[in-house]
Amino acid sequence: MNKKTKAEASGYKKYMSVFNRSIKTNPTGKPSLGYFPLLLGLIVIGTIGLQIYNRVPTAPSTPILLKTSDMIQLTRFEEIANRTQTPVTLPEKLFGSSLYLIGIYPSAVKDWPANSVSLVFVKDNARFVEMDVLPNVSLEKVTPQYTAYPQETIAIGDNQKGLLIHVRSGFDCTSPKPNTVPAMCLITNMLLFEKNGTLIQLSSDGNHITQGELIEMARSIK
Repeated sequence: MNKKTKAEASGYKKYMSVFNRSIKTNPTGKPSLGYFPLLLGLIVIGTIGLQIYNRVPTAPSTPILLKTSDMIQLTRFEEIANRTQTPVTLPEKLFGSSLYLIGIYPSAVKDWPANSVSLVFVKDNARFVEMDVLPNVSLEKVTPQYTAYPQETIAIGDNQKGLLIHVRSGFDCTSPKPNTVPAMCLITNMLLFEKNGTLIQLSSDGNHITQGELIEMARSIK
């Protein structure tokens, strides 16, 4: 027997020794499958699991606005009045940010009533603030939703108070994508107050805006 044949024989014996560990002989002298069915089952399960994993689509990036079947997306502030009667006024103090996107929700969604309006402001290719305008909603009504978070009362105007909610201190962010959406971070603070028969929610994106700027922005909404 040449060297190659001996090597093949040796490899075959090693393979069979592993295989034979799963097929044993019971006391009667008849072969027993032992762990072989278990190993076979694990192989089948692993194969099926891999196929399922490969079919799962990659999770899409987080949309900058909440998407619904009838959400109306706009880019110009002047178009809001043509789509809803909800009164919306832009802040006078934007701290270098600009209006990027508007979403109008004709139908109620989650805790938002019908005809809610959401405005996103960006600065340096990153979300700066989200301003949500909820018609016919009072601050008193929504306050119980945030009792688990640290909060403080803020003076918004003469005899008008707002609620500053500290949602989180740490946060994750996404990177900006060319020609699609700006960078976004998790919301860190929310300032809630009433204005013109609506509840306004100003939400800060990560640390892109300071708490002082958030408060001044709220005060500049007439």
